Amino acid sequence: MPYRIAAETTDELLLLPVPVKTGCVRGLFSGFGLLAVLIGGGLLFARRGSALDADTLIAGTLAYVGLGFLLLGIFLNVKQRPALAALVFDRRLGAVRVRGREGEPAEVYLAYADIADLRVHTHAETHSSSNSTYTWKTYTYHVVMQLHDGGRWYLTRENAQEVAEVQLRQLVAAVAAAEPGVALLPPPQLPPQVEHSTQTGLTTIRWRNELAGRQVLGWLVVLVFFGGALGLFFLVARAVMVPAAFAYAVLAFIALVFLVIMGSQARQMWLDYHRRYGLVFSPAAVAYVEAARATDQLIEHQVIPLADWYGLSCSLNDAEAGEEAVLLLTRAAHAQYLHQQNAELSLKEIMNFLTTRNQARRLYFSRFNPAQRLAVVNWVRAEVQRQRAASA
Repeated sequence: MPYRIAAETTDELLLLPVPVKTGCVRGLFSGFGLLAVLIGGGLLFARRGSALDADTLIAGTLAYVGLGFLLLGIFLNVKQRPALAALVFDRRLGAVRVRGREGEPAEVYLAYADIADLRVHTHAETHSSSNSTYTWKTYTYHVVMQLHDGGRWYLTRENAQEVAEVQLRQLVAAVAAAEPGVALLPPPQLPPQVEHSTQTGLTTIRWRNELAGRQVLGWLVVLVFFGGALGLFFLVARAVMVPAAFAYAVLAFIALVFLVIMGSQARQMWLDYHRRYGLVFSPAAVAYVEAARATDQLIEHQVIPLADWYGLSCSLNDAEAGEEAVLLLTRAAHAQYLHQQNAELSLKEIMNFLTTRNQARRLYFSRFNPAQRLAVVNWVRAEVQRQRAASA
């Protein structure tokens, strides 16, 4: 979700989420869906025990379609809530104060020293007419905050390049105007969802990924509309007397495509529910572990020597509620990660990057907001520095 510059004082530059102007659409979806469910459900209730005829099918279809639109309206309402309450560029602290939504833990700090660059990124999108006789492009301009660890935070989004350039100058000036000798930032704290323990020279953090409400809603919407599409095709096929073998073959193909597309997301949801994740720190290495949620049996682990460890990296995408994955980077993976962001790669470089990318493991934090993911990144960096100091 994009942000806008809402206010500027001598000491602070305040960015607030841009309100999403789709309330009318969400209301129409939810209102139509609820009305269709009530009418269709009422007709089905009135005809309970009757034979399956055309009127019953129409009532059932109306209720089913209404359920889909009702769930879609609810899903859009949940998905389009801002991930953060505000971003405050604080000149006195020399940091960005990342503020979660109301009722969530305190602010998290992103030090100006972690910012590598601020730039305007141009995004081009190609459109075509309904009969594909001509195409045209539209452009949006994003002010992006690039971090040294490779993370990208999309801040503002505009349709006019001149407006984006003005915002860029304001943000660059806010970072450049940080007071010399700024006070030390508070020590990083872990979010409450993360368990922390220390024993026998090892420090361990562990977390679980509970299923997020918007994940479940998204799946329900997809399943309802997918089931409706299959049912509609089957009814049309019967009406025009399509051979049964052909109709079933088409249905099977559509179902296979659906399973391939949604399979990776389903797998991640399954892992989120059945696994616990953790990082173990010692003066010699950092270990990533995955264990069964019920039995704590070790399922997967990766040990990275401290000399090869770079750190964690998180991003904020303005088109989504927030990137839920945090990258775990070795030094080699970090170098490749930066290279692939800023250059056009040859085929050989792409293959090398894909090989190295295996070391850039994706750590999922599905119930964490961007501020909480940043808190984990900051805490892990401080802990690795402490372990390196201990080993020295």
